[in-house]
Amino acid sequence: MKFLVEKFTVAEFPKYYYAINKLNLTGVYTTNIDNLISKIVSANPQRYLHNQAQNGVPTDSKAIPYLPLHGSVEDAEPNFVFDVVSLANIYNDASRIWSFLSHAVEKYPTIFVGYGLNDSSTIQALTSQKTFNNAQKEKWILLIEDDEDDREYYKSLGFSIIIANTKEFLEYIENVSLDQGAINSKKKSDELISLLKGNLIPTSIKGQVVRPIDEFFKGQAPTWGDVINNNIYKTSHYNTIHNSIFVPDKHIIITGAPVTGKTTLMMQIAYNVKYNGVKLIFNNLTLSSAEYYSKLIGDKVALIFIENFTDDINAFLKLAELKNAKLVGVDRSHNLNMVNHKFPTSKYEIINVTQLTESDTQNIFDSLPPSIRGKSIKKEQRNQYEDDSIFEFVIRNIKGQNVASRYDGVLKKLEREHHELAEFLVLCGYMHSSRVPLSFEVACSYFSDPNQLYNYREVLEMRNDLDDLLKDYYSNELLDQDMDFYYPRSYFIAESIIKSAPRDVLKQVMNKVIDRVPTVQIYNYNTFKKHAFDKSIVSKAFPDWKEGKEFYERAFLYDFKNPYVLQQGALYLSMKKKYHDAFSWIDRAITMTNNKHFSIRNSHAIILFDANYNVDSTDAERQLDASMDILSQCINSDLRTTFHAKTYADQAVRYYNKYGNDRAVSYLNQAKLWLEKEIQERGWDYDVRKQLVKIDDILKRI
Repeated sequence: MKFLVEKFTVAEFPKYYYAINKLNLTGVYTTNIDNLISKIVSANPQRYLHNQAQNGVPTDSKAIPYLPLHGSVEDAEPNFVFDVVSLANIYNDASRIWSFLSHAVEKYPTIFVGYGLNDSSTIQALTSQKTFNNAQKEKWILLIEDDEDDREYYKSLGFSIIIANTKEFLEYIENVSLDQGAINSKKKSDELISLLKGNLIPTSIKGQVVRPIDEFFKGQAPTWGDVINNNIYKTSHYNTIHNSIFVPDKHIIITGAPVTGKTTLMMQIAYNVKYNGVKLIFNNLTLSSAEYYSKLIGDKVALIFIENFTDDINAFLKLAELKNAKLVGVDRSHNLNMVNHKFPTSKYEIINVTQLTESDTQNIFDSLPPSIRGKSIKKEQRNQYEDDSIFEFVIRNIKGQNVASRYDGVLKKLEREHHELAEFLVLCGYMHSSRVPLSFEVACSYFSDPNQLYNYREVLEMRNDLDDLLKDYYSNELLDQDMDFYYPRSYFIAESIIKSAPRDVLKQVMNKVIDRVPTVQIYNYNTFKKHAFDKSIVSKAFPDWKEGKEFYERAFLYDFKNPYVLQQGALYLSMKKKYHDAFSWIDRAITMTNNKHFSIRNSHAIILFDANYNVDSTDAERQLDASMDILSQCINSDLRTTFHAKTYADQAVRYYNKYGNDRAVSYLNQAKLWLEKEIQERGWDYDVRKQLVKIDDILKRI
């Protein structure tokens, strides 16, 4: 492997290859494993390369989809394949990947360079009965020699012929006059604004959606119109964040529990803050896009807001390297906990916006529109450790149906009268709760029987029918759409869809995604896979453990035998009290990762503890001690100490409740020390504080 990486890593190449940057590329599909294309595109100020094998279909028009079919020397863990059998194994179902390629040929003009079509799978993809030959766009093939037999053969496949070697062809491209677009005629000082037009923070209400503010308070995501019209109360966290913007040499992270106003605060700050530089906002960043934006921004002064920044930590850290940029990252505290060791307090100001002050709750209540505001303010403390979130407080204090409850009625009606539309809506929720949008191509693959062709028209009709039905439920803004992507306006709405989804529909959706949708078709697949196979959503869709186990077995193959799928499957089986299978799976995951991945070892400790907790024997007690010992090793060896300390503290409380002996007390004391250390280093984490309060209460009673 090392030999191949060294041999095929390109250091220098002839300058005529840069002519490729003159072309308006809609995709590059290659059987080469070198990094030549990456080197070429890196010199293009207007485009960047998007690895489709890792990140799926891009949503950014500046991205060039790049699919190295046999792997790439630039992959973090290169895994090269050079034959049809291996390729079929990599993609689980060879017909899906070739169907995807044939569909690309139907959509875009295609040129084949340096490829003789000797692979029968490629010919089949272009000429099979599943392909609309008449619908294919123009396609050319570059032939070095003018051979009559070759001409006839390729013409029979629908190719136009170009006789030239690579050098001659690229020099021709270099010399031909092509429309480069208006950007080249602009002054250099205007390039950043032109290239990042879609990422600029709006400066006025012009062009923004204006709607009744009632919809925001009923659970819809904030719009720029809401923010610009100053229709949303600014909580006490606003000033804290605003002031932190001007602290030198520190980036900012806004975090908190779900639906606690993180995005709203980010938008309020982004619009209102006076900053001597360009203000930008990004979502769904990948490392390749971050590298491109870094190149564009350079040394310019910029304030950059990044939603869901933990989806790709390396992308966030790449932008953090910019000399004159201030970053504001936004994400849920649960997601931040898994990576918080990468954000030292010396360089990052982390602000948790979960808790509200008494003044906040009163002012929020006063700001509610009279038409939906309750008669008197209602507050609730669910237990001694936890108050309402901002959303829970608002829902408790308004009249009428909120967005979340609306979906119960929508999905019941759809399941009864329009089953395919119910699938479409749940598919949309499933994709977006996995933090990726639903593309039309994914929808087409999902709704196409393997023996049938894609049918865009039918999917478009379903989307329009769904829009009409949602409008009947006063939910016309619940779903955002453009020409290529379709998704709920917020993760909260996506999760509401999943919560309301009938189990059979959710199960059907999850099964059909891994049966019919190629991974390369899913936008930002690396993010999708972190959430799509989580034990919590699988447990909702598959109450029958045998069906759930079968789903995980298929998902394991679908995700290229990823040990983290086995990890989630093991936790699912443990929840179902199928401990024998759970141990088998987690042991396999440990073996596959050489016992070096601490999150998998953490899961092993959890399963070991749960399997023996309700067993009354000396051996069971020893197994519980072994579980605590594993977690101790994780805390002492892994950088993600918060993650392990929380698990340790939770198990320490359960251990004490079961035994109440001296060893149990020692576990509580150790948990207290670790939690206190976490609070000292990461005081923003309210969950750690709650656990510490609980343990202190127990120790005081002993």
